[in-house]
Order: sequence, then structure tokens, then C-alpha cells
Amino acid sequence: MSVLGAFSGAKEALGIRLEKLTIQQKTRPQISIRAMYNPTSLSFAVSAEYGKTLGIGEFTEKVVFKHLKSGELELELILDASRPGMGEPVAEQLAQLKDVCMPSPGQKGRLGLWELKISWGRMDWLGEPSCTAVAEKMTVKYTLFDRGGRPLRAHVTLKLKVTPSASTNGESAIASKSPKQAINNLRDKLGI
Repeated sequence: MSVLGAFSGAKEALGIRLEKLTIQQKTRPQISIRAMYNPTSLSFAVSAEYGKTLGIGEFTEKVVFKHLKSGELELELILDASRPGMGEPVAEQLAQLKDVCMPSPGQKGRLGLWELKISWGRMDWLGEPSCTAVAEKMTVKYTLFDRGGRPLRAHVTLKLKVTPSASTNGESAIASKSPKQAINNLRDKLGI
């Protein structure tokens, strides 16, 4: 779970350093949000797709790697403004999170605009220091209010679709090969 707000000063004063989760728009890195983050668990999944091929003069099919599919990542965050000096009100924190992660209606049809780069401390995202994802769903559950009905704490579940990076998808390795290597690879695939 993560707490957004001015909680980091108190932690650092006690000598406790908590790495911050960073969520930023990939095409516009200046649009980002950082949060204290210390989950009890974190699930991150990516799956592979395979096909079958039959080479010239072969009688048995071989399994061939096609590509990595999009995976899933769910982040549990806590927006908190219940203690004096905790920072921005929950409504402002939620608006900031929504502005970073979720597309607006005016952005319909624009490619890549809402890709997010997510990083957290030394977390290894399948061999990468960060993962690329798009937000599919943001669920908010308010859990504490002041006497006037203003939210003081909210639990946010951010469901993300993870995009495999080019280096783990095999695309960069293919693009970096010389034409001769590419032809040899094609020959190997075709069995010539």
C-alpha cells in the first residue's frame, strides 16, 4: 500500500527511508506522481504466445515463440490527509493521480499518450528498472471523513495493463541485426 502526502518527512526524521513509487507519463515525463510505497505483496504478470511452424521438407511441427502478451499489474494506494500537516487534501491527491494515469475524453484516438512508466526503488520488472503500462481501471473507496463530509482517506486500486518492453519482446534484437544475419535467421526458420 502507498500513502500519498507529506508523510516522508516524519519517516526520514526517524531514520526510516522508504523508496517512493513513481508513476509518470512516458511521452511527457514531467507529468508524474511520487508516493510512499511499502506493499506486503506485489503481483506482476506477463505471458508468452507461441505458434507452430513446419519447415520445408519437415514432417513435424516446431513450437516458435511469437511475442510477449500484455500482462497485469495492480497497485493498492492509500491517499491520506487525516493528520495535520499530511499535505494535500484527498480530493486534490485523487485528481492528481487521475490526471497522470487516466486519459481524458479529448484524448480519444491518440496513440501512446497515456503510456505510463512505473518504477519503485530497486524493483526488477522482468529485467528492467521500470515497466510500461496503461491504466485500465481506477477504483476509489473512501474510508474516513471529517464532520463536514470531506474525505480524509481513500484506498485506490489502480489496475494496469503492462506492455512488454522491446528488449524482453525480442524486437530490439531483431532490429539490431545486419541484413545478412536477418537473411540467415529467415533461412533457419524456413529450413533452407
